[in-house]
Amino acid sequence: MNLMKNSIFLLAILLTISNIINSQEIVSPYQIIPELYPTKNIRVAFHVIHKFSTDDTTNIPDNEKAANWWGCRVDSINYYLSNLAIPNYGHYKIYASDSRIQIKNMGIYHHINPEYWNGVSISEFYEEFVRKNRDLSCFLKDSVLHSFYYGDEKWGGMSGGIPSRQGMRFKGRNKEYRIWASWPPLGHARNDHNYIHELLHSLGTYHNFKNSPQGTECSGCDAKLGGFCFDMSTKPYAANNYMAKGQNVKPGGHSITLCQQQRVLFFLWGYDKQKTGTIQDVSMLRSQKNEKYNANLKDSVTLDYDFKAFGNIIIKENSTFIISSKIELPLGSKIIIKQGAALIYDETKNKSLNTEKAKSTSWHFWKDEIQRRKGGRIFKYTPVEF
Repeated sequence: MNLMKNSIFLLAILLTISNIINSQEIVSPYQIIPELYPTKNIRVAFHVIHKFSTDDTTNIPDNEKAANWWGCRVDSINYYLSNLAIPNYGHYKIYASDSRIQIKNMGIYHHINPEYWNGVSISEFYEEFVRKNRDLSCFLKDSVLHSFYYGDEKWGGMSGGIPSRQGMRFKGRNKEYRIWASWPPLGHARNDHNYIHELLHSLGTYHNFKNSPQGTECSGCDAKLGGFCFDMSTKPYAANNYMAKGQNVKPGGHSITLCQQQRVLFFLWGYDKQKTGTIQDVSMLRSQKNEKYNANLKDSVTLDYDFKAFGNIIIKENSTFIISSKIELPLGSKIIIKQGAALIYDETKNKSLNTEKAKSTSWHFWKDEIQRRKGGRIFKYTPVEF
């Protein structure tokens, strides 16, 4: 019976392999396997525009207490980015539990300008307070995502493009600071989520209803909630997705879908070569250091583009990792196959792949060494061209 199950399992995988497009370059965000990538810092900076002086009541002041607020704010944003909620919409299992991005504060700059305090376009903000600023290095101008805080109490936000490193603008945030200054235990939830909404726009995601060519039907990263694309759901329905918008969206416990995460990583890691070196090249915003990182694969996935790993790749129990492209491992790193897991790879492209079957974590003293060391399964295949 077990032999039959194994045969069916292998046949199903080989049939899957036969349908894989034999392309070694990544051409779509949806090829991305998020678990293979370490968390990356995105360099950001904040520009606070005052009407009269840097300590007036028209915006967040330039003092020690406000500096503490900024620290708490960045920490709060990073907490939400690494602790995503379970969605309350359809297909909820296809979501990310960790965005794999964090923000790194590169500076807070205060400006006095009553004209710009009333609000201008993001490109005008950038021109005035970044490009013309002689105190900023070329690195800070080109490799940092800038946010501009301006205006009265009317609340709102906007990004400079999808994707784009041109910047973001936020209005009416002084009220948020004043409430926190009077009662620090009050969290930043709603405004932090709005910041993440605009950040994800800048990194390549749309509102949930805009992925289809018509812009009105659910498709791609979208799902339906109560018969509506979840961006447009009305009471009593409201999606807890970061890219949903409107008054009915719940202010807490937001989520992102798997393909929203794939889009972010696709642009952030510089896979879109057409955007290289342009204002849309958000890969310039991330830290360039590739630290050692062990990837844990918990689902069955296919790698169909050439990839350089950052450390060990661990295939967890009951998961399958199919490699139809070339993969490079750092010196001393391995693909570790847990019990019940399987690795299937193209031996013509990976002739010297370094693999290891994981040792059993529990065994009885009377079992021999082979049984104690029993791990997952390894299959090699050679593609056949017709």
